[in-house]
Amino acid sequence: MVTAESEPGPPATSFLGRARRRVFRRDAQRWTRRASDGVRVVFSVLVVAALALHAGHETATERALVAFVGSLTSELRTPVLALYGLGALWAVGLLVAALVVARRWRLARDMAIAALLGWIAGRMLGVLVADGNLSRALEILQEVGRSPQFPLTRLVVVVAAVSVASPHLSRPVRRIGQGIVLLLTLCALYLATAFPGDLLAAIALGWGIAALVHLVLGVPVGKPSTEQVSTALAELRLDLQGLRRAARQPVGATSFTGHDEQGELMITVIGRDEVDAQLLTKAWRFAAYRNAASTFAVTRRQQVEHIAFLLLLAREHGARVASVAAAGVAGDSVAVLAERAVPGVPLAELEPAAVSDAALADLWRQVESLRRARISHRVLNAERVLVDGDQGRNARA
Repeated sequence: MVTAESEPGPPATSFLGRARRRVFRRDAQRWTRRASDGVRVVFSVLVVAALALHAGHETATERALVAFVGSLTSELRTPVLALYGLGALWAVGLLVAALVVARRWRLARDMAIAALLGWIAGRMLGVLVADGNLSRALEILQEVGRSPQFPLTRLVVVVAAVSVASPHLSRPVRRIGQGIVLLLTLCALYLATAFPGDLLAAIALGWGIAALVHLVLGVPVGKPSTEQVSTALAELRLDLQGLRRAARQPVGATSFTGHDEQGELMITVIGRDEVDAQLLTKAWRFAAYRNAASTFAVTRRQQVEHIAFLLLLAREHGARVASVAAAGVAGDSVAVLAERAVPGVPLAELEPAAVSDAALADLWRQVESLRRARISHRVLNAERVLVDGDQGRNARA
């Protein structure tokens, strides 16, 4: 984990300050290196290597697709040429905005490095695949009108710059960047600048370079702040006092505690980084294990609402679990699950002599009630079982 102070920027009330809030996410207080970026780098290398072996051996279907798209109408050629030429300016605009509007020096540095690596890697890979002269690596970015070449260097640079900036940008701006990449890809296909395999290789290479930059230099931690969680809870009609981060933090989420008129609440919040990590984990479990959960929650909203449903279902079947106070997505697009805290002491913290036979018998009755509800706890251990007096209580479903 790498920590860093948030970078200064224009006041929030100024024009630049408002523009900054619309384009960029909140300033990061912490930076991290994600293992998932290493997976992305390896996956990118494998895809590019496979497409490199395919380069120069285009199928009849690929050639027919390029011919079909290029023959749609000649009236589009002039605007498509303009869009193709201006597509790369989106990355340049983000770089200028990072320097002038937001003063995100780290972002500007990462974008510059990613774009440079994309240009070098694209040119060098093109030389290696074509088995030409190494001096070609010093040529300018590929121009419109040349024959198809592997990979499309212009697209590599744009994808690398846009992808490396993604963790710093607001969701609408990220979507615009992804749309620019798609538009640039379609323009290249229409102009017969590259075959589909060349374009796919360019996207994979740029994506992998961005992941490599993130792996080496780090990315801002997307965990929600106390202020963001408080705003989200207010939108969900929960007025909490004493909101603070919990002493113990779960893997894949951020935990908060607070209280209202009815007592203490446990708040589980899923931010951007958590959903990335959990999506990879859930996808692997879903594909690798036959007994994996049949419900594959892709979005954060689906995830918290599914947990809330399981809690309600468990209570319906007689299990003493936490009650649901609120669940949903609110505030700065954070997914929130608020539960009424279950009183008790974790079983793991008690001496064996302090746990009665009646408590253990009641614990197994709680487990049986979960089974009747067809709910698999998956992490049922001594940390998750709370003991209140002589009664064993399952803390979570």
